[in-house]
Order: sequence, then structure tokens, then C-alpha cells
Amino acid sequence: MISFDDLPTTQMGKSGEKYIISTLKNAGYHFFKCTDAIDSDARSEWEKAPKLHGPINSYVFPDLQVFKNREINLVEIKTKTKPTYYRKLEKNQHGIDLRHYNSYLKVKDITGLPVWLIVYEKSSQDILSAEISSLSVDHHGTMWQGCRQVQMVYFNRDDFTPFDPISAFHNNNALISSENSSERWFATKSTIQQTLNGAVSA
Repeated sequence: MISFDDLPTTQMGKSGEKYIISTLKNAGYHFFKCTDAIDSDARSEWEKAPKLHGPINSYVFPDLQVFKNREINLVEIKTKTKPTYYRKLEKNQHGIDLRHYNSYLKVKDITGLPVWLIVYEKSSQDILSAEISSLSVDHHGTMWQGCRQVQMVYFNRDDFTPFDPISAFHNNNALISSENSSERWFATKSTIQQTLNGAVSA
């Protein structure tokens, strides 16, 4: 097990990603790291994420394409220092950027591929996973990243399952049809964005 105790925050995410990639490789998976395909000219501070480009809009693409037994899954890896305790529900949670969440659901709808969120939790050294459209958004919030404020969505930690690379991408109960995923994306975006806009204008 890799220890992250002595790593600066700026390196923690990359080290968590390397650890999970190593775990997948040891379990017999092949992978394509999507950031490898980013044109060097596009690597401005806010354009480091890979994108799925369409006729009108572009969407943030997950970190990895993972291959095994002729099956393809998309994987987004997050490294978290510890869960966020939400007092209102008295639950531990993990959050991601709202814009990225909406993009991942839209990417699933466009490609028809499952999108998995894998979280490396530094405090416990647990690795947690869930298919993105199986997660219910408990609440939204904001956090500062550098000098900008980012809109976030939060999921209950209990809604994730321990990551097992052997069976990680075969939990059929977690998969929701592409049609439902699309409907969920529009509903989630509409509801949360309207709430955020109301909060900003208040």
C-alpha cells in the first residue's frame, strides 16, 4: 500500500491516480489515460481536463478509458484527504465539481459507456467506487480552488462500495440506462443550477 502522508497536496491527486492505475494493471486491465491526448497548446490553467467535443458544446471527459474482455468503461479518479461531514444529514460525504458531474452524465448519454467515479480516501486509505448515474446528489455547495469559487455536488459516502478491481465494473445493479441517465442529467442540472442562481442573486 502506498502511503500519501508525506505528499504535498499538489501531488496527492496524481499519486492517488497512479496507485489506482497500478491496481487496475495488476488486475489485468488495459487503460488509456485521456490526458495524454490533450494538445499541448490547450494546457492552460483551466483547460487541463480532456474534452468530448460536439457540434455545439464540449464536455469534460473522465480520466481513463479502461479495457478488459472487450468491454470499455470510463473512469474518473478523485483523491480526497478525508470525507466531508455534513451536519444536516449527519453523514460523511464526497463532492465533485458540479460542471464535471453534469459533463460525466452527458458523456455517458452520448457514448453509451458506464462512467465510474473512483475515490481514493487518504485518511482511511480506502478506495471507493460507484457508477456515476447511480449516485444521488444530497446537496450542493461551493468551495474555493485556488482563487476561484467552484460549485459542487455532494454524495453520501455510504452510496459508494469498496473498490474491487476484479469485479469493479460488473455491478449491474448500479448501471442505469442511457435514456434514464440523460433525463437525470437535465433534471439535475436544471434543479441545482436554478438553486445556485437563486442563491447568487439573493
